[in-house]
Amino acid sequence: MISWNGFGVKLDQLEELLEKTFHCLLNTYESELLVDALVMAFTSHEPSQYPRTIKKYFMEVLKLFPRWQKEFEEENMDWCKDISRLVIGMAEENISLIAKLFVGDEADQQLCLNVVGMILHFTNVKGNFPVDETLSEISFGFWYILQEITQTASAQEHAAHYLKLLTPVYINLVHVLLRKAQYPDDSVYKSMNGDEKEIFRCYRQDIADTIMYAHCILFDNLALLLKSCVMDVTCRLPDVRWQEVESILYILSNVIDVSLSEDEEEWEINEYTDRLTKTPDTKEDIMLVEVINLISKLNLDHEILLISVLQVIGAFSEKYEQKPELLSVVFPIILLKGLNSAETVLFATSALKDICKDNNKLIEPYSDDIISVCHQKISSNTLSSRDAARLFSCVGHVLSTLPQDRIHQWLEKLLPPITYSLHQAASLSPSGPVKLQLMDKIQMLTFLFDSLDVCKYEDKTASHDSQPVLAIMKDMIPVLNLILSHWAADSEIVGVLRFTNLTINIIFNF
Repeated sequence: MISWNGFGVKLDQLEELLEKTFHCLLNTYESELLVDALVMAFTSHEPSQYPRTIKKYFMEVLKLFPRWQKEFEEENMDWCKDISRLVIGMAEENISLIAKLFVGDEADQQLCLNVVGMILHFTNVKGNFPVDETLSEISFGFWYILQEITQTASAQEHAAHYLKLLTPVYINLVHVLLRKAQYPDDSVYKSMNGDEKEIFRCYRQDIADTIMYAHCILFDNLALLLKSCVMDVTCRLPDVRWQEVESILYILSNVIDVSLSEDEEEWEINEYTDRLTKTPDTKEDIMLVEVINLISKLNLDHEILLISVLQVIGAFSEKYEQKPELLSVVFPIILLKGLNSAETVLFATSALKDICKDNNKLIEPYSDDIISVCHQKISSNTLSSRDAARLFSCVGHVLSTLPQDRIHQWLEKLLPPITYSLHQAASLSPSGPVKLQLMDKIQMLTFLFDSLDVCKYEDKTASHDSQPVLAIMKDMIPVLNLILSHWAADSEIVGVLRFTNLTINIIFNF
C-alpha cells in the first residue's frame, strides 16, 4: 500500500486494503509497518477530496480503543504507541475536516468528540514521563493544531459553537497536564540520570506551552481554573504532596501574562462544568492574593518547590502595585530562603531584580533589608558573576528611591571592595584569568550604574548634577585609567566599560 500511494492511487480506491489493514491491527502485535502504511495513506491525499472515506476510518480507529486500553494495562507499549501515532496523525492531517464535522449534525459532532477524547486519553496515560511512559508527549502538537481551528477567518461564523464544544475538552486537558507536569516521588527523581532529567524538563516546558495555547479556547476561564486549583490545594494543606503544589505554581509562572489578560472575551464556564464557579470579580489581584496566601503557608525546604515559588513571585512582579502589602511575604522568601541555596540563587536574584525594577514606589520600606542582604551575599564571594551582577542591579533600583545621603552611605559600603579588586587586577600583567576578573567586576558596576538613576525614579524633579553616578565616577577615574593603560587594545574590556560612556554623556548633556 505504501508503494501504491507513491503511484498516485486515490484514497477511496484503497478502501479494501485499508479495511484489511485495520483488521490486521486488531489481531496482531506487529503494528509498526501496518501503522506506517495507514499513516502514509491518510497523509498522502488531500483530505477535503475524501471526507466520506476519512469519516469511515475515524470510526475504525475508535474500534481500536478497547484493545488499546487492554494492551496498555498489559504494558505492550510499542503497540500502544503505534496506535496512538496513527490516531493523532490522522487527526492532525485532517484537522480541516474535523472543523467541518464539528459544525455538522449531531452524529458528526459526536464522532469528532470521540476522536478528541481518545487523544486526551493518550495524553492522560498513567505513570511518570519519561520513566514509566513515553507516549503522552506525542499528542501535544495536536492540542495546538486543534485550538487553531477557532483562530481562522473562516471559523469566526462558528466561533461560539466551537468554544461550546471545546471548552470542556480543554478544561479537562489542563487538569490532565497539571497532573502530568508533577515531579515523581523524590526517590524516583533521584534515580533518574541526567538525560532523563533534561527530557523531563523539556516535557514540562512543552506542557506549559500547551496550556498557554489552551488560553485561546478558555480565555478568562483558564485563570478561573488555575485560581480554583490554587484555592483547592490551599484548603487541603498540609495534606498535599509538594509535587501537586509545585506543578500548579510552575504552570502559573509560565502562563500568568496570558491567563490574566483583561482584553479578551469571557466565556461562561458554569455551563460546561460544575467544578468551577465564575464570579463577577476575576481580576488579577484576586489571583495574586490567592497565590501569595498559598505560598505563605508552604514548607519551602524542598528546593524544587522553592524554585517554582521564586519563579511565580517573580512572574507577578508587575502586579504587586495592586496589593503592595503582599511584598511583606515575598521579600523574606527571596532574601532569607532563595538567596541561601546554590540551587535557588539564580531564581532568587532574577525574581528580586524584576520586583525591584517594577515596584520602585513600593520598595522603600524594605530598602535596608534588601541592600543589607545583597551586600552580604556579594561580599561572600559565593555567587556567580551573573548572580552578583543581578544583585547590583537590585541595589541600584532600591538606592534610586532613597534620599541622597542614604544613597551615599550605602555606596561607601558597597563600592570599596569592587574598586580594590579592580585596582589589584589592573596592576597585574594581562592574562586570561586577570581579564575574566576585570570583566566580572566591571559588569557588576555596569548593572549598578544602569539601574541607579534618581531622576528616573523620583516623582520630584532632580537635577542631573545630583546623579550619584557622577560622584562615583570621580573616584573611579584613576582605576579606569589604569585598566585602559593595560587593556586599551582589548575590545572586550573596552566594551564592558560602556557604563563610563553613559556617565560621560550625562556630564556633557546636562
